[in-house]
Amino acid sequence: MKIFKQVLFVVFFAISTGYGADNSMNLLLGIDTRGTDSIYDSKYADGTKTIDTKRYGYEGYIGGRLGIEYFVTKRNAILGFLGIGYTNIKLLNKSDSFDLYSGVGTQVGVQYLFNYYESEKFNFGFVVGASYFNAYYKRSAEYIIANEIFGILGLNITINSKHRLELNAGVPVYSMGRYNNDMYKNILVTRRFKNIYYGISYMYLFNL
Repeated sequence: MKIFKQVLFVVFFAISTGYGADNSMNLLLGIDTRGTDSIYDSKYADGTKTIDTKRYGYEGYIGGRLGIEYFVTKRNAILGFLGIGYTNIKLLNKSDSFDLYSGVGTQVGVQYLFNYYESEKFNFGFVVGASYFNAYYKRSAEYIIANEIFGILGLNITINSKHRLELNAGVPVYSMGRYNNDMYKNILVTRRFKNIYYGISYMYLFNL
């Protein structure tokens, strides 16, 4: 137990004093994608009666990502990013076909990056973090506005200090939306939390 405390003290002291510090910054520009299968729950008010409905479907997103990262040490970095792109939902209807809702999605997030392995040609590590996602989906006179918060866990490979590929999964910790059409207004829509998002992104790194 004493040795364990000493090790923790050494690690904390090394980080706090900047031992092995890199203190470099990178600008990241790239493409971000994600998708999931989902169950959407909603409540429609039909006169005095409330109808509970569930719709099964798929959700996708592709867009640009702009970020900046700061290396506290050679292997540890903090990353913040913004993104905007095309997003859609395909929801199963009563005719066993899909209704397509498409629109614009925006996101903002923060991540911690740790490079587990380093060499001259490539680095390999993992990221953990969180992101907020806002989307506007439209289909004819119908539209859905959704807000979601995710926990992020992923793996990344950086090649020649310039090209980074990231595989990630997003676990929703908050998901809420509103549905509107000619008949129904401001209907609450929620998504099942068990559906995990999966995605891949590519980023090019510019040294600052």
